[in-house]
Amino acid sequence: MQAQPMKFLIAVMVVTLAQGGKILIKPFGQCWGSHLLNLEFLAGFLVDKGHEVYFIAPSRYAGPYNPYAKNFKNKVHLIKYTTPEFEMEHSFQSCDTSDSIDNIRKESPTKQLHYRMSHEFSHCKALFMSTGSLKRIKNLKADLVITDSLAVCGSILATYLDIPYVTVDMVPGSHRSVWDLPHTPYLPGVDMPFSDQMTLMERVQNSVSQYFLQPIQNYIFRGYFLNPFRELLEYCNLTDVTLTDLVNHGAAYRIYNTDFSIEYPSPVLPNMAFIGGFFNTGSRPLEKEVTSFLQDVEEKEGLVIVSMGSRTRYDIQWGNLFAKALALLPCKVIWRHIPDTNDLDDFPSEHGKNTMIVKWLPQRELLSNPKTKLFVTHAGAGSMFEAVYHGVPVLTIPLIADQPHQAKKLTDRLKMGTYLEVSTLTADSLHSELLTVLNNTVYAKNAKKASKILRLSLEGHGQKILSVINSAIAAKGAMHLQSKLNHMSWYQYYSVDVILVVVICLMLLPMPLYICSRFFSNMTVRDKMKVASKND
Repeated sequence: MQAQPMKFLIAVMVVTLAQGGKILIKPFGQCWGSHLLNLEFLAGFLVDKGHEVYFIAPSRYAGPYNPYAKNFKNKVHLIKYTTPEFEMEHSFQSCDTSDSIDNIRKESPTKQLHYRMSHEFSHCKALFMSTGSLKRIKNLKADLVITDSLAVCGSILATYLDIPYVTVDMVPGSHRSVWDLPHTPYLPGVDMPFSDQMTLMERVQNSVSQYFLQPIQNYIFRGYFLNPFRELLEYCNLTDVTLTDLVNHGAAYRIYNTDFSIEYPSPVLPNMAFIGGFFNTGSRPLEKEVTSFLQDVEEKEGLVIVSMGSRTRYDIQWGNLFAKALALLPCKVIWRHIPDTNDLDDFPSEHGKNTMIVKWLPQRELLSNPKTKLFVTHAGAGSMFEAVYHGVPVLTIPLIADQPHQAKKLTDRLKMGTYLEVSTLTADSLHSELLTVLNNTVYAKNAKKASKILRLSLEGHGQKILSVINSAIAAKGAMHLQSKLNHMSWYQYYSVDVILVVVICLMLLPMPLYICSRFFSNMTVRDKMKVASKND
């Protein structure tokens, strides 16, 4: 008899999953960038698999901006809230403003984070103040919220609606920085320009960062950057919830833009899902101008693709440095180049006849072309996955943030290219390194091998996402997968209390030994004195 209710419950769950659930997606959505584009792609995928998806965005949003997001325009429902007043006059623009290579390298990560989190708070407040939008969201009776790991607002919204949420982290390798996992000093942090083959001094630097600097950064992040969000928790009557709970371990599942065909092997938790490369698939037709240029490229001659990221502009010095090195190559080049001036046609005077300069690069489509022999890249997450997926050797010139870390995976782990420091870059060194990668068939061979492994892994990523989403909806969360580390204080997490007990024991250990030795010493002296007195 007990089996009958269980069978009924399973049947109901199967029917529910077959019908799909109502899913709210809250991106880090005050501007467009890779984070937003990836969640647009995910929304299109979930709609295609039978889920009912609602995408929350400000009134200025005019997406989708991701051309590979299938079904988004026709099937994804938009819920727009009133854009904060100070942004009403601006269009929905890029999260990262275009700038010169030198200025990008000088950027302060703290300043950039403060800018983004302050805008995130403004938009989150605007969402909760938009009574019409909030009422519509509540009336939907959604089953799940999917949110960017940076979008604190998504976590607050899910808690307010009393439904589970799933976070998506876009930085490859960031799972090693979560609170729930013990630190792995033998693996480099995402902010470190090291591989897993570190020297002694590199391991010292990495350990100092993980054990000392990272806890301080986390404390500052929670105490300073997240502090304004406490106002929203009070507004939503969520006084029994802390921001630490929401940010560190409130999610039912955590999806990471990471794949272990590229990433260093490391410990993971059961509520983590890894789908690296999932957002970087798909293709579209090439423009006529590019197609015409490709037809003139002989397969033996080959093609070099140069793109230092969508936000990079070149001043005259940097433009001519790249142009001079590329002009000397014995092959054709397509280079994404935007001058650091108001005149968008101000191309470098040094560029050669073999070089086609474009303002926008169809990167995926060009990397998939068999004539492409080399990819010069800043090693952003998207570029990394696309290079590996298509098996193209790389010359990495990272600029900021996690780019040096991702570049090391391509060059030191996968051995499919080389690494150049932008601080010491010259036209001669760039040209020399370009020829090195082009003429060394080992890089091409390793790139093809890495491509094969990643493609095999990608076959299961879609099902992995559906499994996570469906499980979170069916079980209304995943508390059974939460680590006990979530409920530990900082001194328990770092075993400070255990270390203190051991130190105290070691300090007290000599005392009983000293007392025992004195006792036996006195006993021996007394015995000798008794023997001596008897002999007398």
